[in-house]
Formats: sequence, C-alpha cells, structure tokens
Amino acid sequence: MFKPGTVMYSRAASKIQRRNCESCGVELTAHQGLSNGICDKPACHEWMIEKVGAELIARKRRENAEKVEKMFTKMAPAVEVAAAAIDATPETIIRSKIPYQPAPVIPLPEERKAEFEEHLRGVVESAFAEEISDTDFSYREKLEADLPDVVDTACSACKGGCCAVAGTTAYLEYRDIDRWRQRQPDVTPDEIVDYYVGMLPEEATEDACMFQSATGCVLPRDKRNDQCHTFYCKALKDLSEALSTSEDGKVVFIADEEGEANSITAWSPSTGRVPLEKAARPAAAPSAPQPIVMSSDDFQ
Repeated sequence: MFKPGTVMYSRAASKIQRRNCESCGVELTAHQGLSNGICDKPACHEWMIEKVGAELIARKRRENAEKVEKMFTKMAPAVEVAAAAIDATPETIIRSKIPYQPAPVIPLPEERKAEFEEHLRGVVESAFAEEISDTDFSYREKLEADLPDVVDTACSACKGGCCAVAGTTAYLEYRDIDRWRQRQPDVTPDEIVDYYVGMLPEEATEDACMFQSATGCVLPRDKRNDQCHTFYCKALKDLSEALSTSEDGKVVFIADEEGEANSITAWSPSTGRVPLEKAARPAAAPSAPQPIVMSSDDFQ
C-alpha cells in the first residue's frame, strides 16, 4: 500500500481523482478512473472506439502525408517539369502518390484471349437464357457520368493494381449483360461477344485484366463492371478529398513501389493526361571513380 504523504501515493491519488467519464461526465469508480476513463455504458464504449479510430486515422494520414512529401522532394526536378507541363508550379499542384503495378505490358497471349472468350460466352448464354429483368440500373448513369477523367489517369499511371485480380474474366458478369440488354433490347449474343473480343488490346498488362493497356482501361465506362466505378483505393480517396477543396484541380502523380518512383504523370482539366518520359526523372548521382587494378600479367 502507498502511504499518505509519499510521492508514490500522490501520483496514484492524482490518477484516482479523475472521477468523471470522458464521454458522458458521470462519476467513475476508482477502477474505471484508472483504466480507460469512461463508464460502463455501451454508448460510452462506442464513443471511445470512435475516438481511438479517429486518432488512428489521423496518425495514418500524417504518416502518409510525410511519405508523399518525401517522395516529391526526392523527385523535385521531375515534379517541376510535370507541373510546368500543366501550367502550374510545384507549390500549387495537388500531390498524389499512387501505387504501382510492376507487371509489364506484353502482347496479349492467345490462350488468355481464348479463356476470356470462353468465360464471356458462358456469361452471355446464361443472361440470354432468361427474359430481360426489371432490375433498376439507373444508378449506373450517375456512376458513369460522375467518374472524373483524373481517376482514369491515376489508374493508368498505377497500371491497374486493383484490376489485376480481374484476370481473364474482366469482372464481367450476368448483371453487365442484363444491363446492356435493358439499354439495347435488340442486341444479340453474338454482337455482345464480338464487341468485347474486338475491344481486346493488342498489348495488355501481364496476368491482369484483359482490358488493362499501357494507357489504362480500353473499355468505355458504360461497358465496365460496377466494381470499376465504385472501388476506390486509399490513394484515390485521398485524391478525391484533395480535389474537393482545390480551385484549379491540377495534379501531379508519382507512381511508387516500395519507395522507388516508377513514373510521373501530370493532369489538369484543360490538358488532360500528360505522361512524362523517364528522362524527366533526376539523373543518378555519378559513381565514384574506381581504382585501376593491374596484375603482373599486364606487363608481360
């Protein structure tokens, strides 16, 4: 036991004296005051969970902002070139560090084309086996109209990391065919199959979505799956938040993989996407001169 008048007693007593719930203000027991500072009401526990969650989110945002600043500082010369390409300065742009999908863009293999067509025909056949449904697809018109061009630019600079799992299905499913039939009741199964097969790019990201080309998704928005419109990675969420408070909406993207900038892209409402060549990246520091090592054989 701590004796009154001692330092240890004073410290313990000062903690116990905190006797009001941080959430609702009710008087706490000594145990509650020493543990988490809230009472046992479910609402107060929910308040504490939300508080801790908000603090965690704030900390993650600070850490991410620091990473973005570090990368843009590292790429300062290239950022200046990118900003100038959209008539901006490094101080006025929105800085966006996005993920990078490292798989190369290669000629689309014939076996992957065959797998895709097999999947597509199965989906189309199952859809046409039933009458056109009365599903309300009106939400799609808003999704297709509201998707900013800057999002397509970000995804193309990333090379579609979240698109990789689409593989040879391209996320296409029954709902996509049903929606097409609602919009065009006279469309035939062969017309749908021929359309998608005809849209396949000559080159696509290796082992990723069939329609992920070097410049992003080649499908128009109305022919994509819902996930292509609704899934936002953290980088896109941060970008959307920044755009909502920006006056001119000029962005410079750095696609980053494990601290190594892989590409830099600029975008503005007036210029659209402006990719920069790798030559715009800062030159590597010259290596130190290496000593010349010679052996006795060199003199024979």
